[in-house]
Amino acid sequence: MIPVRVVTEAEAVAASLIENHAREPMHGADQAMAFRMLIEEGKSADYIAALFSVPVLTVQRRLKIANVSTRLLDVFRNDGMSIEQVIALALTDDHDLQERLWFDAPQSWLRDPHQLRASITKEDIEVRNNPLVAFVTVDAYEAAGGFVRRDLFSDDDNAGYIGDAGLLQKLATDRLIEIAQTISTEGWKWVETRIRRDYSELSAYGRLSSHTRDMTKKEEREFATLKKARDAASDALNAYYDDEPGEEDEKKRDALEEAANAASDACDAFVESMETWSPEQLMSGGAFVFLNYTGEVLIERGFLKPEDKPTREGVTTEPPTGTLEPTKKRKAASQRKTLPTLDRASDRRSSS
Repeated sequence: MIPVRVVTEAEAVAASLIENHAREPMHGADQAMAFRMLIEEGKSADYIAALFSVPVLTVQRRLKIANVSTRLLDVFRNDGMSIEQVIALALTDDHDLQERLWFDAPQSWLRDPHQLRASITKEDIEVRNNPLVAFVTVDAYEAAGGFVRRDLFSDDDNAGYIGDAGLLQKLATDRLIEIAQTISTEGWKWVETRIRRDYSELSAYGRLSSHTRDMTKKEEREFATLKKARDAASDALNAYYDDEPGEEDEKKRDALEEAANAASDACDAFVESMETWSPEQLMSGGAFVFLNYTGEVLIERGFLKPEDKPTREGVTTEPPTGTLEPTKKRKAASQRKTLPTLDRASDRRSSS
């Protein structure tokens, strides 16, 4: 028999890029996406650096580029923008803002890296499609004394701009800390919060392998009900898209998409509830509470801090193939605010 090695898609892409690189240097956009795929599968920055024979710093920089929208990455790939410009655009994870600054620029000088940075850092926070606003809610922000500059010429109820970015971030931070305090009762050594999931930061962490217990008969029935609801919601959404073309009903579409996403999330949450960790893993590992690009809370468990990464019994520093929900939008590290840590041992908050 001929031995066959089964590899993941990311490993296959990496192998192809490495082979091509031997003949011609790979483009930064292709390298960035390959690195991101490997990170999503749980590989560390050190592992990727060794695989591609590049410095770890290069891996971290390419992961920043992977934060840019696919449309802009295509422009970069086709040499329509410089590396300095794409790095400037990566300062924000708002793809709409990135594309607006690039494609809607009336004059070429507005695409200068310095100008792009200035535009991004001075840009008002739009109420619509902002993850922090979605998480905190406009009502809670205004109740805390925040001001919203409304667009009176828009029919969209969500049109407007946040006037106090600091207050918005504080409210988001406080809510995340409350959630983290609940997670800390599971017995983890530490629980930390982030307003976004940053691949380049997490690449320095090891991962623990959890055990999935078998469902009871009652749980199997509950899961079957959830799957039936998920399939029904998905079928309803697909039926909407399969209808004869005509005027789109945005409210109906949004309601169907929300129902389908909620049903799918319910199934995922039920499966994740079967995940178990050993006492040894709880004593050495921790968990992160993130916001995703839509403002939903993501909780990921089983991380090992760099100082705890050396392999020992019951602990693995490399995870199995696969990862939890990928995040589509990311901010650059220069904009990340590290939020407080909940440390079980000290039972106090400290800056992470």
